[in-house]
Amino acid sequence: PPEQRSSIDDYKRIAEKLNQAAELCSKNKVRLAYHNHEFEFQQYPEGVCGYDILTEEVSADLMDLELDLFWVDFAGRDPLEIFRKYTGRIKMWYVKDRDKANPKINTEIGYGTIDYKKIFAQASVSGLEYFYMEQENFAMDPEKSIQKSNAYIKKNLLPALG
Repeated sequence: PPEQRSSIDDYKRIAEKLNQAAELCSKNKVRLAYHNHEFEFQQYPEGVCGYDILTEEVSADLMDLELDLFWVDFAGRDPLEIFRKYTGRIKMWYVKDRDKANPKINTEIGYGTIDYKKIFAQASVSGLEYFYMEQENFAMDPEKSIQKSNAYIKKNLLPALG
């Protein structure tokens, strides 16, 4: 909840809990991954954000990152900078596009404002192993919407992965 993530100290406490959870996962042959939203990128006066604290204070040996590219873009951050900062650690992506008319919601991939061709071209820097196509808002029949996103991904983005 927001009241438990409103300061750098709060994020340090969360990082401690994540380290404990990651250790427990590792002992049970499960790998922990962290999924972001936009609020982790809020900058604090000290020049850091919650995402930086979590990724720097939780062992990379124990926790992977699952980057929700919609929320990264929503927060005004460049995913390519995040890839470079955490090279090889961002094993998973959530792929959803931002609607041109209402950037607070998502739309079919390839028909919004996020430059996925540029992002997919840097998949190896990220360490990408899996990506998940997601959409929560539909201006058309949901089945047609997912088919439209899927067709765009197959034609325009998968070739970049080799």
